[in-house]
Amino acid sequence: MPPSDTTWTHKGVAVRVSTDAPRKLEWEVYLPATPTEVWDSWTTESGLVEWAGPGAFIDLRVGGAWEVHFEPDRPKGQRGSDANEIVDLEPGRMLRLAAGAPPDFPTVRAEKTDFAVMLEQAGIGHTKVTVIQSGWGQGEEWDRAFDYLAGANAEWLSWLVRRYDTGPLEWPG
Repeated sequence: MPPSDTTWTHKGVAVRVSTDAPRKLEWEVYLPATPTEVWDSWTTESGLVEWAGPGAFIDLRVGGAWEVHFEPDRPKGQRGSDANEIVDLEPGRMLRLAAGAPPDFPTVRAEKTDFAVMLEQAGIGHTKVTVIQSGWGQGEEWDRAFDYLAGANAEWLSWLVRRYDTGPLEWPG
């Protein structure tokens, strides 16, 4: 596990890892788009497939599903990020999920973490996106998931940066 309060950047994404109790991961990006445009990138299926993965399903309401399908042709539960539930939202400002981990981490996937996406206007036509993942349990699988997601979500959020720098991503197949 990285030392407490480690900070680094990855392809335009600032990453902060806090291993002191309570543990949390935090990512931050600045995008050349309005908060409304960025909100749509997070909360519509068409917006998600422009950067997050080749498939998506969103039921935008508290209790609804928020899924990114990295492998959309696989059976439900094996598509990637398809174990998430919306627990709170403030349109244009905040989306909070009970987030399941990848299938390789079955306990974390079932018990979930708190994944909050916050949007803030950052100058004319720009948005600051802050994502905080907290609610981590204890044990070897939780530690592995924490370490994995620190880097994996930084890479994933770099796709969001790239989407706003160069346009929608194209997925194979």
